[in-house]
Amino acid sequence: MDVDGDGRGDLTTFRTISRDQETARYRLTVRTSRGKTSSLSFALPDYLDQPASDFWVGATGIDGVRGNEIVLDLIGGVGDATDIRTYAWRNGKLVLVPAAGSSSRFPNWPLMWVDFGRATGFTFSMGKSGIRYVTKHDLKASRSGRTFTGTNTLYRWSGNGWRKLKTTKVSVNRKVASSYTDLNGLTWR
Repeated sequence: MDVDGDGRGDLTTFRTISRDQETARYRLTVRTSRGKTSSLSFALPDYLDQPASDFWVGATGIDGVRGNEIVLDLIGGVGDATDIRTYAWRNGKLVLVPAAGSSSRFPNWPLMWVDFGRATGFTFSMGKSGIRYVTKHDLKASRSGRTFTGTNTLYRWSGNGWRKLKTTKVSVNRKVASSYTDLNGLTWR
């Protein structure tokens, strides 16, 4: 898969590098087809002796910049929450690409399911001229759980990050809300 955007396949690995009683350390490494290498290390709670593969979500074009972003869930499927983060090749190294509408403290792509009274997720689309858009869905269930109300916020990739364009209030049924609770509209590699 191409990570650096030159159209040629790059070698990407995510591996366990060490483990103690409480913490597991992992390393994400990309070696480009031209021989450049960049790595990021992660120290994560060691819940269940999880293999590195539990954290791998995939690779896809998130932001519309040439090259695929690497998508990891730093919770690794433990429990009901996610901590999805994206990493891209920029200026010769791997960097974190914060989620649309996220803060620097919490740069993740949050997902939450209707069974927990929320419908949180993202729908990606490509506009004319290859501009990437994403809609962040953030809805809460009514008391009955049959309808969900909240907001859909549209963002546009602007070169250095996501720029908010507009927020729309919405009210939808449970089935529609359920369709919002993922990273929709992406082609995974």
